[in-house]
Amino acid sequence: KMTANGKLLIGRYQGLSHKVGDNWTHYKATNGLGGLTIMNLLATKDSKIWISNEYRSLSIYDDGEWEKYDLYSTFNTYRVYDMAESMDGSIWLATQAGVRKLENGSWLSYGKNEGLTNTNVRSILVAEDGTVWAGTYGGACRLANETWECLTTAEGLIHNRVYDMVQDNEGGIWFATNNGISKYDGFNWTHYTKETGLSNDRIVSLFVDSRGWVWVGHPDGVDRWDGVEWMNFKKELNYATVYDIIETPEGHVWFAANSLGHFDGEDFRYLNEGIFKNNFNRALAVDKMGRLWVGTDLAGVYVLNQLTTASKKVSQGLDEIQVFPNPVGDQLFVKMKNKLDHPNLIIIHNLFGQKLITVPLFHHDEIIQLDISSLTNGTYLISIYGDNKTSTGRVVVNK
Repeated sequence: KMTANGKLLIGRYQGLSHKVGDNWTHYKATNGLGGLTIMNLLATKDSKIWISNEYRSLSIYDDGEWEKYDLYSTFNTYRVYDMAESMDGSIWLATQAGVRKLENGSWLSYGKNEGLTNTNVRSILVAEDGTVWAGTYGGACRLANETWECLTTAEGLIHNRVYDMVQDNEGGIWFATNNGISKYDGFNWTHYTKETGLSNDRIVSLFVDSRGWVWVGHPDGVDRWDGVEWMNFKKELNYATVYDIIETPEGHVWFAANSLGHFDGEDFRYLNEGIFKNNFNRALAVDKMGRLWVGTDLAGVYVLNQLTTASKKVSQGLDEIQVFPNPVGDQLFVKMKNKLDHPNLIIIHNLFGQKLITVPLFHHDEIIQLDISSLTNGTYLISIYGDNKTSTGRVVVNK
């Protein structure tokens, strides 16, 4: 996960790794880190790093200072499975004992009395409209007026154990379960299983890339939904369980498994050198400069500044949009490098995947001017959507 100032921390079994410069650097924090086995990390907008450890500890790292919670005495639980931040800065925790929320310095608890069907909560999602979803062992629940409304198999969910959740570009919520995937658009359900094209029904991870494709990680590799059909990629990732998926600014989609693979828009490649060769990788993130960070179980954290010839196949990336000036202040000009059939929409995301600017296109000018004065300094992804293709580029805002 990435901090607001570009620092990044990745969990590992021997402690915590810290980016301190442009080169590979390992930092082992022993003062304040509550445990050595890291479950997950959350980088918040105020540049803090939230670290949940496997046993009874939640640590917060803030520029060298540490704050620590004992999970049992504070939250009556031993484990935090997932964390998320809402737009107002509130922190949400998915725990073995329900949902916890930090708001204005106080912790709020949500359990069965507040409507959760099951307090074993495995995932948390804050949707674009601010709705908070909890994936539990008893269905998918959404918070409305401080009460949880839960969707189970009785309401149409394909299975009640929900391991991960993601929102697609049309606003639909996808639920990863033990028996396939359910997609909910607010009114109707769509289900995906091996019978409809998935390689495996036990879903581990979900991700939506800038093209709008939905990537699905499972014990046999990864599948991809392009809006029309499923494509299965098993041998391309050595039939390995895919634990995490992320996209870098040039449009490459990366997969954390027992190998480190990526899809460059045309082919799958591997970084096949050093510790990445046959190593177990669990977590991926991209910093504000667009560099890929890889968290491993036993070898710490690594940043990939550029692909090298050690990859099985080197790709130059997909820079299909020319943006100028770059870096930019308040006014951005966009020009397509390649022809895109019927361009109809421009979307600017931050590197957390949040949509910040959406501009419908009603005519096809060769050069498009955009007012981006609402954006703060940082790196952003800009995508132009056509009928059958999406072109993506990167812009740096520096005012």
